[in-house]
Amino acid sequence: MSVVSMKNARFLDWLVIGARVTLAGLFLFAAATKLASPRDFAEAIANYHLVPDWLSSITASVLPIMEIVVACALVAGVKERGAALVAAAMLIIFAIAMISTVSRGIDLDCGCFGAAAEAQVGWGTIARNLVLTLVAIGIAVRPHVAWKRT
Repeated sequence: MSVVSMKNARFLDWLVIGARVTLAGLFLFAAATKLASPRDFAEAIANYHLVPDWLSSITASVLPIMEIVVACALVAGVKERGAALVAAAMLIIFAIAMISTVSRGIDLDCGCFGAAAEAQVGWGTIARNLVLTLVAIGIAVRPHVAWKRT
């Protein structure tokens, strides 16, 4: 391997590590804010009018745990390809829910980060989720970069 390609590979490795840490940080922050107020998060889910109320409560309990598991796997580098694919799937589902809400003319806070950061559902929040989906897919395509000194 040439020196240039080794430098490019190292740069990509660090880029993937940065992406993993960033995505993990977002998921941990999102989970923490949701766990801080599960009733508010269940209400935020119900406001989308996509699932019955009883499922909103279950989702509000399960989703933050999923976000924590995905975040931990991304940071630890354990099954990060699977974690990145789960993150991408979650982000796509969130984007679809937001697109549905926008198309029905419902004006609401996305509930993405609980009460810590309000963000109205709109094309900006949809775009953010799609960009994060691309980041997650990028991690899945170039998996397992160990935390090592190069």
